[in-house]
Amino acid sequence: MKGRLVANTGPVIALASIDRLDILRTFFSSVQVPQAVHDEIMQGGSRFTGLATYRRTDWIAMVPEPPLDPLLSTVLDKGKQRSSRWRDQRART
Repeated sequence: MKGRLVANTGPVIALASIDRLDILRTFFSSVQVPQAVHDEIMQGGSRFTGLATYRRTDWIAMVPEPPLDPLLSTVLDKGKQRSSRWRDQRART
């Protein structure tokens, strides 16, 4: 596959909690998270067993956050909003 991935919080947390973030590198040449997704992951605190794995990962890049559509906030959390907007913006370029 080897495309780009703009990841949402859930998959990153799931893979980090089993120490398998490396799986993303197998399938994607670039893995990025919006700032809001990074913030959600970091808020996991000491109860999030994958936090240490995520912090050690130097190949997941944070991307600038595009402006949000106010209607998205009624149905999506911040991380999903930003992932969706960034993906849509990149698709247009």
